Amino acid sequence: MIKATINNEVYTIVNIYGPNKDAEAVKFYRNLSKLLRNNEFGNEENIIIGGNFNCPLDPSLDKKGGLSIPQKYVINAIDEIQSEFSLHDIWRLKNPTTQSFMWARCSPFVFCRLDYWLISDKLHDLVSKVDIIPSIKTDHSAIILEIKEIQECGRGPGFWKLNTSLLSDENYKTMINNKLPTWLEEGKGLDDPRSIWDWIKFNIRSNSIIFSKQIASIRRKQEEELNQKYQASLSAFQINSCDNIRLTMERCKRDLELLYEDKVEGIILRTRARWHEHGEKTVNIF
Repeated sequence: MIKATINNEVYTIVNIYGPNKDAEAVKFYRNLSKLLRNNEFGNEENIIIGGNFNCPLDPSLDKKGGLSIPQKYVINAIDEIQSEFSLHDIWRLKNPTTQSFMWARCSPFVFCRLDYWLISDKLHDLVSKVDIIPSIKTDHSAIILEIKEIQECGRGPGFWKLNTSLLSDENYKTMINNKLPTWLEEGKGLDDPRSIWDWIKFNIRSNSIIFSKQIASIRRKQEEELNQKYQASLSAFQINSCDNIRLTMERCKRDLELLYEDKVEGIILRTRARWHEHGEKTVNIF
């Protein structure tokens, strides 16, 4: 549980992972209710609770396949929290009759919606987006929540550093080699060799930034297309659990995982560089 002040508003944000055994889950949610009560939160607070509740709140809509016995004691414990603090399952409010699932098991086929954003009444009108999207490296889909008023100031361009992976890109190397004679010709009017060198570095930097942005744009488009294909195949699989659709879904997920592995490697490299330059205390990628 954390508190954050954004735009002069105080938000209480709670992340949970609910037990999957009913008796433990009931105790867990009652303890959560007690914790919120002890902190004197009321229905006027900006409370956001998100995470894996390990319980379909409405079995008729949030579950497909498997045993139809509802986890009524767990559902009642979660309902008590929602009633006491005026919290609502915002995805279900926006999608009152839609069946869309977060978790699936293939043998036997079982689909469930187990992950929720429970938010305060006063935040409903501020929700600009709530959606279930595919995710990788996990058997759960992700549920995203965007609230209009919770927006930090936009970041500037920051300091550019050469992504050394470009040095193994044949198209990048060809571009630099082709343009280098032109830059040398343009720098002939400079008397000081150091000025010529600075001119070359300026052009390498400028063209590297342009090239990097083009690659990033291509990768974003590829990521978007793969996510759309994965989402479509996942939705189709929830309706018709046949092997052909499952194989298509798994192939899309595998392609996404490879794409994200490249992104993670870049994040790791940038984080190491930041630590090397500024020390451990300033490393904070969240």
